[in-house]
Amino acid sequence: MPEQTMRERIRAVVRGEKPDLVPFVQYDGNAAPNEEIWSVVGRQNMGILRWTRLHKIEHPGCRVHTAPLQYQGKRGLQTTIETPRGIMTEERYYEPTYGTAWIKEHFVKDLEDY
Repeated sequence: MPEQTMRERIRAVVRGEKPDLVPFVQYDGNAAPNEEIWSVVGRQNMGILRWTRLHKIEHPGCRVHTAPLQYQGKRGLQTTIETPRGIMTEERYYEPTYGTAWIKEHFVKDLEDY
């Protein structure tokens, strides 16, 4: 049997099958930008895992708006949800160095927001 590619190894694991070798994988851009990782370990030695929704989320009678933000030099996103009962907003900022995000303002602020 020929050696599997990294993609074939990842697919085998996701399908519950046995790969020829354990795949070495990072979430898309998580530890470092993909190109930077590949330049160190080689593209054939590092797989990238990207998640995709297989469903559609619907919010009848509601609208969701997003707008870019900046806070202390960090890139962020303000999400506003308009519902028949009122408007809720969230502010989320991204830390590209660590591949994480933090929420400065949550959608739920008071008991009545639940």
